[in-house]
Amino acid sequence: MSMNELGRASALMAAAVCFAIACGEPSGDDDVSGGSSGMTGSAGKGGSSMMGSGGAVGGASQGGGTGGSSAGKGGGAGAGVAGMGQGGSAMNGGSSGTGGASNGGRGGRGGASMGGAYTAGASMGGANTAGANMGGSSGAGAGTGGSSGAGAGTGGSSGTGACDTDTCPFDTGVASACKLRFMYGVNYAWQNFAADFGGGTRGITATKSTVQTQLETMSQNGANVIRWWVWPNFSGGGVTFDSNGTPTGLGGTTLTDLETALTLADQYGIYLMLTLFSFDNFKSNISPASQNMATLGVDATKRAALVDKVVRPFARAAAQSAHADRVIAWDVINEPEWAVTGASLYGGDEAFDPDDTCKPVTHTQMETLLKDVITGLRAESEALVTVGAAAMKWRHAWTKLDQDFYQFHIYDWIQMSWPYDKSPTEYGMGDKPIVMGEFPPTGLSGGITYRNLLDSWYANGYAGALTWQDATFKISWSEVKAFADAHPCETSY
Repeated sequence: MSMNELGRASALMAAAVCFAIACGEPSGDDDVSGGSSGMTGSAGKGGSSMMGSGGAVGGASQGGGTGGSSAGKGGGAGAGVAGMGQGGSAMNGGSSGTGGASNGGRGGRGGASMGGAYTAGASMGGANTAGANMGGSSGAGAGTGGSSGAGAGTGGSSGTGACDTDTCPFDTGVASACKLRFMYGVNYAWQNFAADFGGGTRGITATKSTVQTQLETMSQNGANVIRWWVWPNFSGGGVTFDSNGTPTGLGGTTLTDLETALTLADQYGIYLMLTLFSFDNFKSNISPASQNMATLGVDATKRAALVDKVVRPFARAAAQSAHADRVIAWDVINEPEWAVTGASLYGGDEAFDPDDTCKPVTHTQMETLLKDVITGLRAESEALVTVGAAAMKWRHAWTKLDQDFYQFHIYDWIQMSWPYDKSPTEYGMGDKPIVMGEFPPTGLSGGITYRNLLDSWYANGYAGALTWQDATFKISWSEVKAFADAHPCETSY
């Protein structure tokens, strides 16, 4: 969240939806092979949702001297979010990206397959409950494609060995590895700002004992998904540059820290949503200025190098890890709206109002940057993709990107105009699951408690919730645990 947000009256969130899920390539011992292709159906819009930014248990520490905490949130550390992607849509029987399957084939991490869609609960070509696969293998056998929206074709034959039946699907949740769940957890955000991944003595590996204790606390209290920031700026040394400011690769202890994070996630049975960038990358005081994302993002050569030399090797390393399944999603960027100026391209949203401390770019320039990063992630990883949007105020801003689920944040200024208790469909955002990726652990003004928020979102068609935490916003772990205990299966992948 940005500093400019604090005085504003605006925003809550949008969109919840029903999810048609085609299971393929589940993790663990599941044995799945894709079914034969069915006739081409209507293009599916399926996908899943993700989470938001995070703060360290006991208060996030702000790394180095690079002022980079997201502004706002009552003066606490900044919000984070990022990256949504495709993987949930099957397009006219054509190939869909990672996370989506086409022609009854691979369903990746929870996209709809073969004309499957995610619209108001029914999949195009037939309802998809408990992980049934449109036109491919289903939990219990072959799924026959019913009529698909504007008239789809017949489903294909069942594959040899399907996903196990989901015992507790959450109908409007985010699908991953054949499980449809209410994505529940917290924002870690960081142990050391911008240094957790690649920061040497300040990285995850060097601070393992502290990180381990914090992750254990999260896990023991029912947090199943942890949103963790990677490079909110490049001051930590995790990315290398040449003398012209062009990215040349991963530096420092980046890959070692990534593997340590995945190993710890596996040890404590949690999943990571890794937030690659933040609006903090656009701060005007970044030094050297050549490492400001406002420069990197709009220069085609430098942007390509960022994707090819940094994003793809990082995602590839995660995918090749023995604990690859612990990356449930990539959050491309936290609250990019605070680094965008001018009119919004879509949906009649209000014009952007960039943070005063950022060097903003246009909506088109930001969209191009995020699109290229998502393409790089899709090439290397089957994890879901989302973008950590700042508020419902600009809810259409990133809908043209290849995301599996939408993610929105809410604080008091948003609640004033976009209240928490409106459903996704009331916000006109019913085409993909919606995860509330950041919100105060202390609730909202007016006596709205943590549990009020969670119960409302759980009942009103949202797909998940990840509370923020930092030195200002302290988590009550008993409250986090109480909700998880009330829904033990539906909140655990």
